[in-house]
Amino acid sequence: MIIHRQQTIMFMTIAIIIAQAIQMIVRHLRTQAAAIVAVVVTKKPFYIKGLLAI
Repeated sequence: MIIHRQQTIMFMTIAIIIAQAIQMIVRHLRTQAAAIVAVVVTKKPFYIKGLLAI
C-alpha cells in the first residue's frame, strides 16, 4: 500500500505541475492575443486612411 500511495502522490504532483504549465501557457497566449488585437485595432485606421489616400 505504501508504494501505491507514493505513486498516487507522484501522479497528483505531476498532474498539478501539468495543470500549472497549461495555465501559464493559456495566460501567455491570452496576453499575446490581446496584444495582437490591440495592434490590429490601432493600425486599422491607418490602413483605411492609406486606402482612401490611394
